[in-house]
Amino acid sequence: MARIYNAKKVIELEIAGFRIMSGLVEDFVAAALTPKDVRDKEHKKYWSYYLNSSVLKMPVRRMKK
Repeated sequence: MARIYNAKKVIELEIAGFRIMSGLVEDFVAAALTPKDVRDKEHKKYWSYYLNSSVLKMPVRRMKK
């Protein structure tokens, strides 16, 4: 059992998961501590960019049944 958790690939995956989770926690804490008026301004900026981007203008491909 100890060999499984000491395998290089397992350690690499654990490190990657830790980095992702710590980054998410950092973003959530920063968002929670940001005043509402600043958050609203950032949301408007983000959504106006997203709604005007070419991502939404791409045709939707339907899957055949």
